[in-house]
Amino acid sequence: VHLLATRTAMRPVLLRLRQLPWELEPETEGWFVGAALTCATMKYHAIPLIAEVAAGLLAFERRAVVRLVDASTERLRCAIDSNKPQEAQLRTCLARLAGEFHIQGLLHWCAVERILYWAVPKASGVWGRVVPLTHVPAHLEASENAEPTARPLRFLGERPLDPPEDCSRLRTAMTLLNVLATPNASRRVRTKQGRSEAKREARALNAYLVYLCRYLFCKRLSID
Repeated sequence: VHLLATRTAMRPVLLRLRQLPWELEPETEGWFVGAALTCATMKYHAIPLIAEVAAGLLAFERRAVVRLVDASTERLRCAIDSNKPQEAQLRTCLARLAGEFHIQGLLHWCAVERILYWAVPKASGVWGRVVPLTHVPAHLEASENAEPTARPLRFLGERPLDPPEDCSRLRTAMTLLNVLATPNASRRVRTKQGRSEAKREARALNAYLVYLCRYLFCKRLSID
């Protein structure tokens, strides 16, 4: 995966992966997930190739690919919640990986939309607001207004988790949007879904961009 993953050598990588003892050794799935995530977080240019490898392996080892998508999404959520400066590259790489998974048809738009609102929760960016953890209990998933949202300060002097000078959440959202906005990606997504689904995705993106502009104006510093 690390050495052979190039656009001209995708087939040999898939053949090597299919030859692994998936059924005889259950730990092979964990190795594949760990190797793919390590490669994606270390080689930014190889992230689209990792998504293509996962898409090609889906027909043969579906459980391993689903585990990879779930692991990358959960690791991205935890990185966004912790908001540690030393994990800035990790958040950027995982956000791009989520976008590439969506292009390959491995991640539904509903999950991508949720990731966008993980990065910039509703009501965040307002002065005097605190961004909480993005985890929502499973029994509240279907209830109304269960999405993560920024809450008001509970006591005087409480430190906001998303201060005006911090642009890490904005960079994460912009990285994911940049992947979704590429012309080739848009064409490939439209070919894999219906016209009504593509229109709904476009309307949701337009609404999010307006919301993101409001969040941007609440920052003291702008990003490059």
